[in-house]
Amino acid sequence: MIKKLLVFFILLYSDALFSIPSIESDYHRIEMSQEKAVVVFRDGNLYFRGFTGQGSFQIYSIIGNKISEMNVQNFSQFQFNTSFKTGNMYIIRVVIKGKARTFKIIAS
Repeated sequence: MIKKLLVFFILLYSDALFSIPSIESDYHRIEMSQEKAVVVFRDGNLYFRGFTGQGSFQIYSIIGNKISEMNVQNFSQFQFNTSFKTGNMYIIRVVIKGKARTFKIIAS
């Protein structure tokens, strides 16, 4: 009986038997590369770092009013000139390949 339980737990927790197929593995690599993505406001510009590919972004005030929206062909090293009021908080929503990320920015 103990041998059967031991075999059961070995099979249950074996990574080799339950590995992710290569298609999903590539998907997870894309997702992980987007984890380090940031949006920075400095010198009147929004800098999008860590994003790749085509997508869009929206800028909202903290109370939810849409301020701006733009489609971007390539987010690599993309920057957007904006005139945020100092001390106000804004929400930036970035959408790439159907995945959305939201960032809060305080203009200073």
